[in-house]
Amino acid sequence: MAMGWASGMFALGMPCRWLASLPRILRDTRRRQRAVRPGSRGDRLRYTTGEVMAALREQEVAAVCSLSADERVDYFIKRAVGYEEVWGIKEDGWKLSENSSGLKVFQVWPFDDYAQLCCVGEWARCVPASMPLDLFLDTFIPNLNEQRMAVGVFYTPTDAGVLMPPYDLAKRLRDYEDEWY
Repeated sequence: MAMGWASGMFALGMPCRWLASLPRILRDTRRRQRAVRPGSRGDRLRYTTGEVMAALREQEVAAVCSLSADERVDYFIKRAVGYEEVWGIKEDGWKLSENSSGLKVFQVWPFDDYAQLCCVGEWARCVPASMPLDLFLDTFIPNLNEQRMAVGVFYTPTDAGVLMPPYDLAKRLRDYEDEWY
């Protein structure tokens, strides 16, 4: 009589140790809550996950904004490819800026937090909006190139960022994507 090894073990009445221990393992991996006395040191150190994440996010935004323009471009490329989206600013449509020589610029950021920092002054009514990276590469880049516009990568309130020809940015994004994904 041919039996599979598992059915043979159960047929012989042999307990499967890992099945028997599974509930114990699950119990041990659950987070245990510890009572904290009001006014104790533990009570003062209790933060919600959201508060901690918001504080870390603020620190990250400040640190990234203090990078040089070229370092911010590298950061943008890594994050845009990693998250497969690009952020711009919208009012009634996509908001464009213009440099001193009259060149129209479409601005992009890796996350909404960075775009939101630039929604001040004449852009106060604008809001960050995302688009899939594929849409940006396949539709926006050819349109920007056809209309002879530049892409402004990762402007901050204190720095003008980097102006790039649309196809140069697309090439860097695709090269990074091919290298890592």
